[in-house]
Amino acid sequence: MIKNIISDIGNVILEFNPEIIVLKYTDDMKRAQEIASVLFKGEEWYKWDRDLITKSEIAKSVKSKLRKSEFHIIDKILNTWWGYMVFNEELLDFYEVQKSKGMKLYLLSNYSPDYYELKWDKERKSLFEGEIISCDFKVGKPDPEIYKLLLDKFELEASECLFIDDLEQNLQTAKELGFNTLRYHLKERSMDEFIADFNDIVEV
Repeated sequence: MIKNIISDIGNVILEFNPEIIVLKYTDDMKRAQEIASVLFKGEEWYKWDRDLITKSEIAKSVKSKLRKSEFHIIDKILNTWWGYMVFNEELLDFYEVQKSKGMKLYLLSNYSPDYYELKWDKERKSLFEGEIISCDFKVGKPDPEIYKLLLDKFELEASECLFIDDLEQNLQTAKELGFNTLRYHLKERSMDEFIADFNDIVEV
């Protein structure tokens, strides 16, 4: 029986679109895609999610791969990017309903220390019993260690948890550890599709 929902944040609860963020500072789509790829999809961001690198070190490394005329864009993004995150209110409404039915909710996400800059609505944040954020433990998904940290900290059984994430590699590790899993990306699936799949899993 599933008693707990374990939710990712990026592209599940929050829309995370690197190109859209960069386009706040340039009108050149091609360059926006290049900057987004270098900044958000490179080794530096991977380390930043695990708090293994400083923001100034990210800036220095990323700038070395871009045009000098774009340096100011990197500085601005690194100090504002979290402000462009849009909450998925439909999903949060759904989570609220599930909590009212007795389901416990937790967050498990790869996120840099800028996570704590996010402007959560207090009532929405209170839906969750607890959270494991990669930067706090210097380890992130899909490393099995972060899933085990969640289970140990909150005394959960993997078989009683439904893990929701947008990336297949993260779901695969969860499956190997005994979690029930459901892939959901807010831009790729409708809420109706998500709810149908959720019900199929939870009602088994």
